[in-house]
Amino acid sequence: MSEFLDAALGFPAVLFGAALLVVIAFWLLVLAGAAEHDSFQPRLGTDAAGLGGVPVTVTVSLMIAVAWFAGLAGSVLVRRSGVSGAAGTLLSVAVPAAALLIAWGVTRLLVRRLRDLVPEQAPRSTARPWATR
Repeated sequence: MSEFLDAALGFPAVLFGAALLVVIAFWLLVLAGAAEHDSFQPRLGTDAAGLGGVPVTVTVSLMIAVAWFAGLAGSVLVRRSGVSGAAGTLLSVAVPAAALLIAWGVTRLLVRRLRDLVPEQAPRSTARPWATR
């Protein structure tokens, strides 16, 4: 358990860990009804990166979660490799960049699968029909 905490609170993973806490807080607000899952601009330039077609909140949440896990795993691998000195520092600095690349690739694959499940346009709400007049 201490190795997990050391890795989670260490250099590469703590960057993504802070972002992951924001994502978890956002989705808890969505569950509580204080925010909408599509609160942000739906087409925020994610099409160019191959991440469009689903709400941007879903895309960013997936990317941050995968980047956190990849950064955590990468930092554990670097620590267990026994490499120290300049090479160890270089590997530690390369972990966040590699985590972002891995997160982009995995998120791109997941978004392709999710794109078919998300309708192009949200259905009209029938909760307050008098408000649309």
